[in-house]
Amino acid sequence: MKKYCCIMWLISVQVFGYNLTIRIYLTARDIKVHLYVSRHISGRIWATKYIGSQYTSKNGEATFSVTYATYHYDSVAYYIVAVKMGHQWLKVVKIPAEEESDRLIEMDCEFTQFSRVGSGDFLYSFVIITDPHVKVKGSHKKQLREMITYIKDIMDDYTSLDIKFVMVLGDMSQNGTISQLDTAKDKLDKFTIDGLFYVPLRGNHDVEQNQTNYHSVFNVCYSDLSTRLYKWEKADVPVPGTGYYMEDFYFEIEDKKFLCLDFSHHDYSDNRNFTAKVLWGNGGNYEWLMNHVNKKNVLIFAHHPFRKTGEFLWWWDSFSAEDYNRIADSLIKYNYYPNILGWFAGHTHKDREDFAERNGIHLFKVIETGQCFYGGSEWVSQDEASFRIVKVYGKLNPPSNLTAQILDPEAGRIRLQWKDNSNLESHWKIYYSVDGGDFTLLTTIPTPNSWKRDYYIQRDITLETGHEYKFEVRAYKENVDALSHYSNIVKIDLPVFLLKPTNFAVKAIDYSSVKLTWCDNSRKNTGYEIWHKEVMSNNWQVDTVSDTTCAIVDNLDYHKEYYFKVRAIDDKGHASAFSDSVKCQPIYFYPVNDLKAHQIVERILKIEWDYDKNPFLIVRKYNSSKFLNFSLDTKIIKLKFMMRRKGWEV
Repeated sequence: MKKYCCIMWLISVQVFGYNLTIRIYLTARDIKVHLYVSRHISGRIWATKYIGSQYTSKNGEATFSVTYATYHYDSVAYYIVAVKMGHQWLKVVKIPAEEESDRLIEMDCEFTQFSRVGSGDFLYSFVIITDPHVKVKGSHKKQLREMITYIKDIMDDYTSLDIKFVMVLGDMSQNGTISQLDTAKDKLDKFTIDGLFYVPLRGNHDVEQNQTNYHSVFNVCYSDLSTRLYKWEKADVPVPGTGYYMEDFYFEIEDKKFLCLDFSHHDYSDNRNFTAKVLWGNGGNYEWLMNHVNKKNVLIFAHHPFRKTGEFLWWWDSFSAEDYNRIADSLIKYNYYPNILGWFAGHTHKDREDFAERNGIHLFKVIETGQCFYGGSEWVSQDEASFRIVKVYGKLNPPSNLTAQILDPEAGRIRLQWKDNSNLESHWKIYYSVDGGDFTLLTTIPTPNSWKRDYYIQRDITLETGHEYKFEVRAYKENVDALSHYSNIVKIDLPVFLLKPTNFAVKAIDYSSVKLTWCDNSRKNTGYEIWHKEVMSNNWQVDTVSDTTCAIVDNLDYHKEYYFKVRAIDDKGHASAFSDSVKCQPIYFYPVNDLKAHQIVERILKIEWDYDKNPFLIVRKYNSSKFLNFSLDTKIIKLKFMMRRKGWEV
């Protein structure tokens, strides 16, 4: 399959009154070019003239001479020179009809048409195809399939273009029947493989039968696009109060605003529906235009180019002069036209770029793309397919809503979360500052899913405790080394944090000692502080023990009650919060008085004693040459001991 023959071409036009000498220079020999010239007289185009065809010579030059008669009543304002290679319109330019003027026009052409929008970093490309005019049967369907395959070949062979999606600018079908639209959609759906997707717009041929067929077939595409494209908006269908099914919609990719307008209609009062239909009321395409061009970096897409009918080719309909002037005057009045980077269209089956003008003001570029294949008997092979690649330059959208949350204060583990506002980034770069220092790169992480709206990212990070940290995040596109601006800055204080002991308990051992036990929850401590004080005192006494879970506190007074608490510490002076405070009093054991024991029945012993002073009693029963010790609650006056095979049991 033939690839892209890179062509650098120049047009040199010399004008002497009604005599033109036109030289075309190509970087390749034996390329057949066709020349057309029209004259602009008294505000309209006169007699587009086919001058002829030539093959370029060895040095790539083709020269044409054009002579017009001089009997016109009005002078020529300018000439229109159109150059065609095969079916492809390479360039259409205006040449002022000034004597001895000389114009030099230069253009890059890699088999198809290239356009560039925006400034800054190269971010991505998208493809424009238009006017496939698919029928249920015939070559149009086959050629659209070959076109799709060809575009995918370009994506594989020229990955640096980074083609993300395809804009289909109307006239998918020839007559707007359900079967034709279904056939076109079935072919276009092949674009959805391998992460690519397409954005369809309606053309005048798509409503030739009625207004509802297109909506019933392609509305599912808009439902899918609404889930993946940022800030998606779509007009009500039909437009309220009109009955017109205008498919107007809007979305954003990075800093570019994509405004897609529908001017096609199903009116046959003049037995034609080629002209652009402007709805001036609420919800109409004019309102959509004016409501969305008040921001910078707007790209407009429509089937109809923003031109007056007959401006370049007299037989081709677009906007009426009245509608064109009214729209242009509004854009000038509110100073919106500088926000528009370009108006991309099809409809005319021509490749050309020129400025829309009004009262000498250049409003914006109108970029038309030729028919993706040619009708009639001049069938176009896959090697000659026409489409446009638009390279987009700008800035990635930065992340927003950055927050930081401490997950594990002792381990220094935190969670960063931010909103992903970019469709194109391959990675995120996380920067941090420590204790007020400069920001440095902390880590770079890959993007899990770029084409998802309102997507929040979470990233857990472990850092050294004992510092104040600040964070910010940037979107990053690796293959073009593009970075967004920074997100908001978030600050978090991460002090050294030791977890406090839990399950703290205190038990008296004797008249001067108690035993403390607790659960060790901290991983970074080196020991514990034991705090105790008398209940009626404010003076705490502190003892330090090693990293353990129990301790003995002695030298206590059994006449007094004490409060006890404990906390974890490390060797750098950091301490955890205190455990719960527990009250306890040492125990003094008095001698047992009036101890009585007698047998009630066989193997049942009754023991009685004075329990007023001793809260606990140690009972020893001699059995088989040794004493068995039991600690008994003395509030239980009568105890039963029963002999079992395994010994005594209370």
